[in-house]
Amino acid sequence: MVVPDMFSASSLEGDKIVNDKGEDLGSIKDIVIDITNNSVAYVVISFGGFMGVADKLFGVPIEALRKMPGKKDTFILNMDKERLKDAPGFDKDKWPGISGEAPIDYAECIYGYYGYACPYEGTEVLGESERTQDRSLEEPSGRTIEGLGGIREGGRTVEGLGGIHEEGRTLKSPRKRTERK
Repeated sequence: MVVPDMFSASSLEGDKIVNDKGEDLGSIKDIVIDITNNSVAYVVISFGGFMGVADKLFGVPIEALRKMPGKKDTFILNMDKERLKDAPGFDKDKWPGISGEAPIDYAECIYGYYGYACPYEGTEVLGESERTQDRSLEEPSGRTIEGLGGIREGGRTVEGLGGIHEEGRTLKSPRKRTERK
């Protein structure tokens, strides 16, 4: 049985991105989570100053990244520096899908740019009421779990994911359990 590599989102922040030639491309800034489909929408990368875009960030499909063997904090993006200059990016203060911009259009654009099938292709954009429905988890005992932290699993408490963005805010610590009456 192959054991998958698993990392917390916060532990990946700042990890280096290099290409196959070993050239430094930038670093991981954050990870955008799609809670509707329970998946990573894209990894947010800062390509540093080499492109002269200090206020710009770039979404990259997680499938486009692979861990560098023997380097705990480095990922490989198989892309030439010159090609990255034309990569679809966004303003650091206007994240697609988080600050009101259309998330589906941007996702389709980046998945296509990096040569991957977009999981959102043909997806309709939900209205506000459909996007904000109650997503609390309920245990058989009637206790609810708020947020992403404090989940009981196999006799242990699984801590929060940390660093996940929700409506432009970063959740820094897991929320506490509440008893339902």
